[in-house]
Amino acid sequence: MEIKDYVEERVLKNQLPLVVVDCVKLIDKYEEIYPEVDSMKRFFYVVLNKVGAILSTVDKDLNELLGWIKVRGKNSINFYEFEDEGDYLNWLQGRQYLYEKLTNVDDIRLLNFLELSTMNFISDINTNCKYQLSKDNDIIIFNKVEYGTDNSNVSFIKYLGGKFKEGYNFKPIK
Repeated sequence: MEIKDYVEERVLKNQLPLVVVDCVKLIDKYEEIYPEVDSMKRFFYVVLNKVGAILSTVDKDLNELLGWIKVRGKNSINFYEFEDEGDYLNWLQGRQYLYEKLTNVDDIRLLNFLELSTMNFISDINTNCKYQLSKDNDIIIFNKVEYGTDNSNVSFIKYLGGKFKEGYNFKPIK
Protein backbone atom coordinates (compact mmCIF):
# COMPACT_ATOMS: atom_id res chain seq x y z
CA MET A 1 0.00 0.00 0.00
CA GLU A 2 1.31 3.44 -0.88
CA ILE A 3 1.92 5.74 2.08
CA LYS A 4 -0.52 8.34 0.74
CA ASP A 5 -3.27 5.71 0.64
CA TYR A 6 -2.38 4.48 4.13
CA VAL A 7 -2.49 8.00 5.60
CA GLU A 8 -5.67 8.88 3.75
CA GLU A 9 -7.36 5.72 5.04
CA ARG A 10 -6.35 6.50 8.65
CA VAL A 11 -7.39 10.15 8.37
CA LEU A 12 -10.80 9.37 6.85
CA LYS A 13 -11.62 6.29 8.95
CA ASN A 14 -10.74 8.07 12.19
CA GLN A 15 -11.81 11.58 11.17
CA LEU A 16 -8.37 12.89 12.09
CA PRO A 17 -7.62 16.60 11.71
CA LEU A 18 -4.63 16.02 9.45
CA VAL A 19 -3.96 17.16 5.90
CA VAL A 20 -2.89 14.04 4.00
CA VAL A 21 -0.40 15.78 1.69
CA ASP A 22 1.30 17.59 4.60
CA CYS A 23 1.39 14.39 6.61
CA VAL A 24 3.03 12.48 3.73
CA LYS A 25 5.65 15.23 3.40
CA LEU A 26 6.45 14.93 7.12
CA ILE A 27 6.67 11.15 6.82
CA ASP A 28 9.20 11.59 4.01
CA LYS A 29 11.22 14.05 6.16
CA TYR A 30 11.10 11.60 9.08
CA GLU A 31 13.00 9.09 6.97
CA GLU A 32 16.16 11.00 7.93
CA ILE A 33 15.29 10.77 11.64
CA TYR A 34 13.95 7.20 11.59
CA PRO A 35 15.86 5.53 8.70
CA GLU A 36 15.19 1.98 9.90
CA VAL A 37 11.44 2.56 10.25
CA ASP A 38 8.96 1.91 7.45
CA SER A 39 6.77 4.77 6.26
CA MET A 40 3.58 3.39 7.80
CA LYS A 41 5.18 3.33 11.23
CA ARG A 42 6.53 6.85 10.65
CA PHE A 43 2.90 7.99 10.38
CA PHE A 44 2.56 7.04 14.05
CA TYR A 45 5.64 9.13 14.86
CA VAL A 46 4.03 12.09 13.11
CA VAL A 47 0.91 11.75 15.27
CA LEU A 48 2.99 11.20 18.43
CA ASN A 49 5.04 14.34 17.77
CA LYS A 50 1.94 16.40 16.97
CA VAL A 51 0.30 15.27 20.22
CA GLY A 52 3.54 16.01 22.07
CA ALA A 53 3.57 19.55 20.68
CA ILE A 54 -0.07 20.03 21.71
CA LEU A 55 0.51 18.73 25.23
CA SER A 56 3.67 20.77 25.76
CA THR A 57 1.52 23.90 25.57
CA VAL A 58 -0.57 22.52 28.45
CA ASP A 59 2.03 21.02 30.80
CA LYS A 60 5.64 20.28 29.86
CA ASP A 61 6.17 17.88 32.78
CA LEU A 62 3.15 15.74 31.92
CA ASN A 63 4.05 15.95 28.25
CA GLU A 64 7.31 14.21 29.13
CA LEU A 65 5.27 11.11 29.97
CA LEU A 66 4.87 10.64 26.22
CA GLY A 67 8.63 10.20 26.05
CA TRP A 68 8.13 6.74 27.50
CA ILE A 69 5.79 5.65 24.74
CA LYS A 70 7.21 3.58 21.88
CA VAL A 71 5.93 2.99 18.36
CA ARG A 72 5.69 -0.72 17.63
CA GLY A 73 4.33 -2.94 14.89
CA LYS A 74 5.01 -4.05 11.38
CA ASN A 75 3.63 -3.00 7.99
CA SER A 76 0.07 -1.75 8.38
CA ILE A 77 -0.39 -2.99 11.98
CA ASN A 78 1.21 -0.34 14.16
CA PHE A 79 0.52 0.84 17.67
CA TYR A 80 1.94 2.71 20.64
CA GLU A 81 3.08 1.07 23.84
CA PHE A 82 4.47 2.09 27.19
CA GLU A 83 7.24 -0.41 27.86
CA ASP A 84 6.82 -0.16 31.60
CA GLU A 85 3.45 -0.61 33.29
CA GLY A 86 4.42 2.08 35.81
CA ASP A 87 4.85 4.61 33.01
CA TYR A 88 1.39 3.72 31.71
CA LEU A 89 -0.11 4.14 35.18
CA ASN A 90 1.63 7.52 35.52
CA TRP A 91 0.09 8.51 32.18
CA LEU A 92 -3.36 7.50 33.43
CA GLN A 93 -2.92 9.66 36.53
CA GLY A 94 -1.91 12.76 34.55
CA ARG A 95 -4.11 12.55 31.50
CA GLN A 96 -7.34 13.72 33.13
CA TYR A 97 -5.66 17.03 33.93
CA LEU A 98 -4.45 17.30 30.32
CA TYR A 99 -7.92 16.60 28.93
CA GLU A 100 -9.41 19.24 31.26
CA LYS A 101 -7.02 21.84 29.85
CA LEU A 102 -7.53 20.95 26.16
CA THR A 103 -10.30 22.94 24.51
CA ASN A 104 -9.54 22.48 20.81
CA VAL A 105 -11.60 19.58 19.44
CA ASP A 106 -8.91 18.71 16.87
CA ASP A 107 -6.27 18.46 19.61
CA ILE A 108 -8.52 16.18 21.64
CA ARG A 109 -9.17 14.08 18.54
CA LEU A 110 -5.44 13.46 17.97
CA LEU A 111 -4.90 12.60 21.64
CA ASN A 112 -7.89 10.23 21.46
CA PHE A 113 -6.36 8.51 18.43
CA LEU A 114 -3.05 8.12 20.23
CA GLU A 115 -4.73 6.59 23.27
CA LEU A 116 -6.93 4.26 21.22
CA SER A 117 -3.78 3.12 19.40
CA THR A 118 -1.87 2.39 22.62
CA MET A 119 -1.59 -1.32 23.40
CA ASN A 120 -1.61 -0.71 27.18
CA PHE A 121 -4.91 1.15 26.83
CA ILE A 122 -6.38 -1.49 24.53
CA SER A 123 -5.52 -4.38 26.85
CA ASP A 124 -6.16 -2.59 30.18
CA ILE A 125 -8.64 -4.65 32.20
CA ASN A 126 -7.57 -3.43 35.63
CA THR A 127 -8.43 0.27 35.71
CA ASN A 128 -11.89 1.73 36.05
CA CYS A 129 -12.73 5.23 34.91
CA LYS A 130 -15.68 7.46 34.07
CA TYR A 131 -15.71 8.85 30.52
CA GLN A 132 -17.56 11.53 28.63
CA LEU A 133 -18.17 11.09 24.92
CA SER A 134 -19.15 14.17 22.94
CA LYS A 135 -20.13 14.90 19.38
CA ASP A 136 -21.80 18.16 18.48
CA ASN A 137 -24.40 18.58 21.26
CA ASP A 138 -24.66 14.87 22.06
CA ILE A 139 -22.99 13.84 25.33
CA ILE A 140 -22.78 10.31 26.70
CA ILE A 141 -21.39 9.52 30.14
CA PHE A 142 -20.32 5.96 30.92
CA ASN A 143 -18.05 3.99 33.19
CA LYS A 144 -15.24 1.70 32.10
CA VAL A 145 -15.49 -1.29 34.37
CA GLU A 146 -12.55 -3.63 33.92
CA TYR A 147 -12.92 -5.10 30.40
CA GLY A 148 -16.32 -3.59 29.60
CA THR A 149 -18.61 -0.63 30.18
CA ASP A 150 -21.70 -0.08 32.28
CA ASN A 151 -23.83 0.85 29.25
CA SER A 152 -22.93 -1.78 26.65
CA ASN A 153 -22.38 -5.51 26.44
CA VAL A 154 -19.29 -5.18 24.23
CA SER A 155 -15.74 -4.61 25.40
CA PHE A 156 -14.61 -1.15 26.48
CA ILE A 157 -12.20 -0.75 23.59
CA LYS A 158 -14.75 -1.92 21.01
CA TYR A 159 -17.38 0.46 22.39
CA LEU A 160 -15.02 3.43 22.64
CA GLY A 161 -13.37 2.74 19.28
CA GLY A 162 -16.75 2.43 17.60
CA LYS A 163 -17.95 5.72 19.03
CA PHE A 164 -14.66 7.37 18.04
CA LYS A 165 -15.12 6.27 14.42
CA GLU A 166 -18.65 7.71 14.56
CA GLY A 167 -17.03 11.08 15.31
CA TYR A 168 -17.26 11.15 19.11
CA ASN A 169 -14.37 12.49 21.14
CA PHE A 170 -13.77 11.15 24.63
CA LYS A 171 -12.20 12.32 27.83
CA PRO A 172 -11.84 10.87 31.30
CA ILE A 173 -13.88 12.70 33.93
CA LYS A 174 -14.19 12.61 37.71
